[in-house]
Amino acid sequence: MTVDARLSVIAQGGIRGVLEAHRALDAGGDVLLIDPDVDIAHELALKQRAERLERLVLGPGAGHCRLHGVDVGYANALAPGEVGIISASGSAARELAVLLDREGIGISTSCVTGPRDLFDEVGAAGGKRALEVVRRDLGTRVLAVVPWPGDRESADRLVSLACRPERPVVVCAFGEPVLVPPGATVVDTLDAAALTIARLLGRSPTVPAPGRPRWVSGGLVRGLYSGAGLCAEAVWVLSERLGEVLTNVRSESGTPLDEGRRGRAHVCVDLGDPAISRPAQHPMLSGAVRSAALRELIADPSVRVVLLDIVLGHGLPEDPVGELADAIAELLRTRPQVSVLAHVVGTERDGQGLAAQERRLSELGARVVSSNAAAARLAAALVS
Repeated sequence: MTVDARLSVIAQGGIRGVLEAHRALDAGGDVLLIDPDVDIAHELALKQRAERLERLVLGPGAGHCRLHGVDVGYANALAPGEVGIISASGSAARELAVLLDREGIGISTSCVTGPRDLFDEVGAAGGKRALEVVRRDLGTRVLAVVPWPGDRESADRLVSLACRPERPVVVCAFGEPVLVPPGATVVDTLDAAALTIARLLGRSPTVPAPGRPRWVSGGLVRGLYSGAGLCAEAVWVLSERLGEVLTNVRSESGTPLDEGRRGRAHVCVDLGDPAISRPAQHPMLSGAVRSAALRELIADPSVRVVLLDIVLGHGLPEDPVGELADAIAELLRTRPQVSVLAHVVGTERDGQGLAAQERRLSELGARVVSSNAAAARLAAALVS
């Protein structure tokens, strides 16, 4: 598929996807590689070649972007605006964009560089080109950078390159160590990034009241996420308040997942990790993997809070809450002492409808929270 004759969207992984990406570069186009199954050496070669050709390769593992004013891939329906986003994580870019949308702030460009772009082996090759794209967009007044996941040197390089006097930069680092050059504001959650950007644009943003626990009890938190970025954000928020959190995402604040300790520790899992979701469909595309995970919690009396992200957007299920409804209802019916905290990542312009999905969650007995970070903060309060 070609957008504006300049962007080729490639869903194929492996060597075939790599060859199609090279053909797209040969034709003078940019590339969005959706499938994460591309060898890191091929990723580096593609991005280095794109840099020489002054083209852009987003991904592998980038499910969406906004380029040339068009939302592409599994993207949300966003209003045009003045904020540019460069993120290694697709779910983090999506969350920031929809939080800004709720403040009436639109997006000019959103580039998801892929989960390995800031690893030292790739060295921010895609992120550097994405910065050039944003700099050419005269409508971008504020730039947001999410340098996670990444190695320290590559993340610092991208943040340093992003900071220029022509526009302010907001960096969201999920508590990871990052260089803070002049001109950058560093925050640790995506809702804080949205508030900071709104203020930089002269808005008076709505600051949601912190969620209050209806009761407080001991127990464990389980985060069942469809994207690594929101999982990593939750790990950071929970670890600051509760201590150790086991996770399968790359994180300075989390502890690598140990199945033998799962029943004795807080756990946040990215169920979109191919090691978990394949051969089943990605949890954004099907509720099967997460429904099974929810039903497993029925037999675990240690779990008192469950965190869920519900993602809306182009090409995604018409009723994502409906795909989880039976499992949520069964869990809450069998174990009414469990709190299910859900955050819907979407806009009212999305085909699924933000309000309709939030209402369905409330009818099931889940508690709807305004942001992913706010859900994690409330989870920590419920078990502290």
